[in-house]
Amino acid sequence: MEINLDSIVGPTHHYGGLADGNLASIHHKFQTSSPKQAALQGLAKMRRVMEMGVVQVVVPPHPRPFEPFLRQLGYVGTAADMLLKAAQDNPEIVPISMSSSFMWTANAATVTPSVDAQDGKVHFTPANLASNAHRAIEPGVTADLLRTVFAGPHFSHHSALPDSIGDEGAANVTRLCGGHDRRGVHLFVYGKGVNDVPDDVPKRQSRQAYLSISNSHQLREDFVVLAQQNPDVIAKGVFHNDVISVGNENVLLVHEAAYVDQESVLNELREAYAKTGAVDPLNIIEIRSDQLSVDDAVSTYLFNSQLISLPDRSMVMLCPIQCQENKAAKLVLDRLLA
Repeated sequence: MEINLDSIVGPTHHYGGLADGNLASIHHKFQTSSPKQAALQGLAKMRRVMEMGVVQVVVPPHPRPFEPFLRQLGYVGTAADMLLKAAQDNPEIVPISMSSSFMWTANAATVTPSVDAQDGKVHFTPANLASNAHRAIEPGVTADLLRTVFAGPHFSHHSALPDSIGDEGAANVTRLCGGHDRRGVHLFVYGKGVNDVPDDVPKRQSRQAYLSISNSHQLREDFVVLAQQNPDVIAKGVFHNDVISVGNENVLLVHEAAYVDQESVLNELREAYAKTGAVDPLNIIEIRSDQLSVDDAVSTYLFNSQLISLPDRSMVMLCPIQCQENKAAKLVLDRLLA
């Protein structure tokens, strides 16, 4: 079975505007947040998933303020003492130590199911999230949580990759298969290539990260597809692949502007998927720019929806409310349902 994991919004959630390239983060900077309301909304969504027959795990918030981070910077005393001194020295330290970004569970780790690993174990590699200071403090606690929840001989836990190799976790991973108990194809999407010329586009995920994870998770090369994010859409706010693509089992919903040389990427996916022996065909649904602009994709988070398999083998797509409010996004969804 597939297990759905969600973290819960912590009580220190705020709009700090800490994430470069994340337009929602930047545009909401300094607005008033409502962490209790957000946590209740998250729990309501989890309850709905459970009611549909899907196994749901609630991951607790990380401790905040994150005292080890403050102590690493040389502050001493109680949490209140350290925050007060940090605010006097450098106000930017306070929102970093209080950030509640761990609620985005897709960034927690990259996971390989046992059916895909050559040793027959479930593999976990916590994301190092090195591109943002407020997220780089998360991997240690995430690793402890994963080792606690997934304990025993069936699981293999790996250390986070070095900070010099940017890794953002499952937000850039899509697994396509004929069923969750069948071998699947892993689509790994990266922004940072090997010989990239430095520019102003905030590329977070490195190609090397997924090469390393493929090796440590014992994935077969013929079931791994590497795709480079289109730098033009990264510049428009597509900081992770899950802002412009979503997949589940044999369905991939993707914007036509998502990848460099997209036609070749999708053909490679089809070829790799065919090798899995899946009975159900691979359904790739490309959304054209004249149906939904990249700007609308980013503002509505349509592709950041959850595509979930139900026990009766049907699928449901849980979408942000912005998809209903945006005419183009709603028309796309209406066409999909039809």
